[in-house]
Amino acid sequence: SLESLDSLTVAVKYIGNACFVAVPSYTIDGCGKVHTVRTVADYAFVNMHQLDTIVLPNTVATISDFAFENCSNLQKVVFPDSLAVIRNYSFRGCKRLQIDSLPNKLHSIGDGAFFGCTSLSSIKIPESIAHIGNQTFMSTHEITACWEIPERELVKNLLSGADFGGILHVPEGCLYNYVIPDQDISSYYGIGYITDDNDRHFERSFIADDCLFKANPDNSAVLIKCFSPGSNAITVASKVRSNISGQTYRVTEIHDVAFAGIDCVTVNIENGICKIGGDAFNNCQNLERVYIPESVLEIGAFAFQNCSNLKHVYYSGIMPPKIQDGAFPAQKRIIIHVPQGCVGEYRNILTIHVTKEYVGESAYRKIQKWNKHHYKIVD
Repeated sequence: SLESLDSLTVAVKYIGNACFVAVPSYTIDGCGKVHTVRTVADYAFVNMHQLDTIVLPNTVATISDFAFENCSNLQKVVFPDSLAVIRNYSFRGCKRLQIDSLPNKLHSIGDGAFFGCTSLSSIKIPESIAHIGNQTFMSTHEITACWEIPERELVKNLLSGADFGGILHVPEGCLYNYVIPDQDISSYYGIGYITDDNDRHFERSFIADDCLFKANPDNSAVLIKCFSPGSNAITVASKVRSNISGQTYRVTEIHDVAFAGIDCVTVNIENGICKIGGDAFNNCQNLERVYIPESVLEIGAFAFQNCSNLKHVYYSGIMPPKIQDGAFPAQKRIIIHVPQGCVGEYRNILTIHVTKEYVGESAYRKIQKWNKHHYKIVD
């Protein structure tokens, strides 16, 4: 069916059930007027599970929102050279779709346009593209880009909108035009490895030991997120090997919420890790024991908050780390095990120091009671 966009232009919607569809380039109305097909309308082919091939005419400029969503057997799309815009979620959920490259005049791809296209293992993006939305290629592992000097925002969306640990191929000599500093840690869930295929590469992130790591240029790494459902005992390794490059990295930091909610009883952190981020182990409700090495210099706010069964924390450092507010559960007493002769140092840092004159007698008594009963420090 065709619906008018203006006096000379129409959008196509499909009402049939064929496996192969070739969309006409124009239609003639009852008055003999010719209407050109410029657009595939919103939801035009949505949920057409029998469709496996679609041929679009060289008049179509726009594929609209959700146009081919959940066409689960769609394998081939013949794109016209005239295509300029692929809008949001146009091909989302087309699990069998395979595309080698996109038209050279295409300039915009919307949010999630190819999200869930699990057979789309690789794709080439033309230099004409000026906009890529969020999570556009979330199921695509290997992407080839053609820009020599890409726009920063374009690169950010491309890097974060691909499969975990994906690979990005870029033009020779342009590698560092794609290497941009990004404080948004979520962007490292996408492209992990950028290469110009000339023995030059840059690793952004990688998977190892069921965890996602952010790679740093000095061969150190930050553990961003653990994907394991948990086990009785978890060891956080201080050295890991990239699943893409084979490079060995030193793990220096456990990032915020990295292990939040993981089901485990014991956590052993290896020596070499320097920081435990905020909420890193928050809500690990079965956690009972934590072993922290002397290399850890900082424990972030609420790192072990809501760990209602936490009973013992073993710290091997002579000097205590910097412990942020609420790092450990406040509702119960925890035994802190420290090296021999170091009880005083730890008691000093884990005690709230106030004067009665400053906070008043009632608050002072409550704080003194908290200091006495919250931690038990033993060597």
